[in-house]
Amino acid sequence: EQHRRQCKIDHQPIDFPRGIGTECTRFACDPSGKDEGKDRQDDQQIIQHRVSHELNKGVTLPEDIDIIQCSYGSGLMLLGYQMDTRHMRFFIALAETLHFGRAAERMNMSQPPFSRQIAMIEQSLGVKLFERNSRNVALTPAGKHFMKDCRNVLGQFEDACRDVRLVASGMKGELRFGFMMHAAHSVVPQLVQLYAEARPDVRLVLDERTPTEINEMLVAGTLDAAVTFDCGYAPHLQTVLLTRERLRIIMRKDHPLATAGQIGPEELREEKIIAAPAATAPALRAAINSYFSAKGIVPHVVLEPRLQHTIIQLVAKGLGIALIPASLCNELGGGVTSRALPDSPQLDVVLRAPITTKNPAVSTFMEIGKSIQRASL
Repeated sequence: EQHRRQCKIDHQPIDFPRGIGTECTRFACDPSGKDEGKDRQDDQQIIQHRVSHELNKGVTLPEDIDIIQCSYGSGLMLLGYQMDTRHMRFFIALAETLHFGRAAERMNMSQPPFSRQIAMIEQSLGVKLFERNSRNVALTPAGKHFMKDCRNVLGQFEDACRDVRLVASGMKGELRFGFMMHAAHSVVPQLVQLYAEARPDVRLVLDERTPTEINEMLVAGTLDAAVTFDCGYAPHLQTVLLTRERLRIIMRKDHPLATAGQIGPEELREEKIIAAPAATAPALRAAINSYFSAKGIVPHVVLEPRLQHTIIQLVAKGLGIALIPASLCNELGGGVTSRALPDSPQLDVVLRAPITTKNPAVSTFMEIGKSIQRASL
């Protein structure tokens, strides 16, 4: 019959059977239960020495094996044994060489402790992995299957070690990239292409958003980098100017302005304007308002859709005219045309990322942005 008593491991009570003696690798306790205030030589160093002496005949146990060993009189009981990749390599060495001496030499060990490690592996699994006699060593059927599984596990472990280093260096991982819809017609394809060539193992997660959403997501950390309009000083963001883009006016091809002479704010005074709201694209809306206000004109805005593609479709229906980024004017579709404006508003298109980003993949992304800047400006 097992009786229970209290021992302490790191000041937390753990139940153990009364039959277990006083020495363990993780703790020491008095069988009487009075383990406080006793002048006992049960510190970790002495205990480990005795366990090593009893179990491995003088060979110190590896510290990375998480085991609990307790004494029964003069013997020791192995209560738990957790295998790690090192023990798998012990097994693989013997499974491949089928020779204890050569396997031990491969593992930079002498043969006796290596043999004991193999015995401990078999004991912990409760399975015989090798048939051995004085002349030969052979794998059992269970050993052959275990060798295959160990190779798979070690391969996956090595892949994991390699991958974590690649992720830490920015060579692998994931980068969440946001961009304005119109930037897909200008700098985004080139930026994505160059980054994919430089970092093929980094997965780019593309997220098309409005400028306001992009700014909010950069602050919240839900985007790693983004292409947007420059909305002014942002000390929490690193910024790379990619290009400058002017606005053009679009209208139906049968609109009187389509064939008119020079077009300026005065000619647009009575026109119905379609423009994105300031809450969605503050920099764009501010540029449009400034273009008119420079001549003392308040634009007559009748519709405020959030997306530029919607604006183009509304113009195609004859519901008004619009000032949009020039890059969008290359694919207007039938029925809509664009014209340049004198002293047209100009917007800075920038690549931004949080200064405090923890994603190592961002730095190369920003460097590629700088190369685009040098080529476009």
